[in-house]
Amino acid sequence: AGVAAGLLLRATAPDPEALPPAAAQVPVLETYRLEALPFQPRTSITGLLEARREVEIFAETAGRVTQVGADEFDGVSADQVLVRMDPLLAKVAVNRAEAAVARAQSLGLLARAQLKRNQGLAEVNVSSRAALDEAENSARQARAARLESDAALAEARDWVNKTVISAPFGGILRDFSVEAGEYLRPGERVAELLDVNALRIRIALTDRQIVALVPGVEAELQVDARPGELFRGRVVAVSGSADARSRKFPVLVEIDNSEKRLMPGMVARVTLNLGDRRSLMALPLDAVLAEFGLSYAFVVVSDGEG
Repeated sequence: AGVAAGLLLRATAPDPEALPPAAAQVPVLETYRLEALPFQPRTSITGLLEARREVEIFAETAGRVTQVGADEFDGVSADQVLVRMDPLLAKVAVNRAEAAVARAQSLGLLARAQLKRNQGLAEVNVSSRAALDEAENSARQARAARLESDAALAEARDWVNKTVISAPFGGILRDFSVEAGEYLRPGERVAELLDVNALRIRIALTDRQIVALVPGVEAELQVDARPGELFRGRVVAVSGSADARSRKFPVLVEIDNSEKRLMPGMVARVTLNLGDRRSLMALPLDAVLAEFGLSYAFVVVSDGEG
């Protein structure tokens, strides 16, 4: 039965030579008209926001803390008192120095009067040269004593001033653990103060990018913690040499943060314009062919007939 079916299929199959030829497939071509379009070279780099200024505050003199003017993580203003220490010993030193100044001033007046008297007597040959020399020496010693007492007074007053520790600028206290009654020693760390009214971000550009960067150019920032918001800053500093390890040029961008929408440590993406806007002729990516390590494209040229 199988042989009979095969013979029947062969007998009824059409003759291949009698079939009409298949229609030739015409290749489909898509063409693009090239034209110069405005183009702005840009670059986007991710980094971390930093405080504009960050300082550590230390005690400059020893003393017992009598008053604390802020708490950790508080916002403080410029010259706000952070710590007051007991000023008793410093004020005693000021009183002693003031007494020494008064004594030196009195001795100076007496020495100058004695010198003037001996000079007058020497002119009429009544006083000896030795007496005049002694009077001049006493006057010089009195001047030296006055200078020394003035220096001691200035030092004592500076001691009084150092018993009060104030914020050098407005900002946020990131680390401040001083308590009333605590005894501070010279050089002991008191607080860490951050200026967050403006933030900065450090990025790095290649040599080709850095030569196209215009000083003072504006920057756009997108912050992961503030999706959908666009912040603006500007380039405030450009390094004059490349980093030895990365071979890139550090750039500093500053962002106004007066509304306190941003905080140090947030991740931000900085977009910078590199150079001026110019016209550029660009090809669609799917029109570029890659073969044997080369990239090329076909150009359609009119033959005069179509």
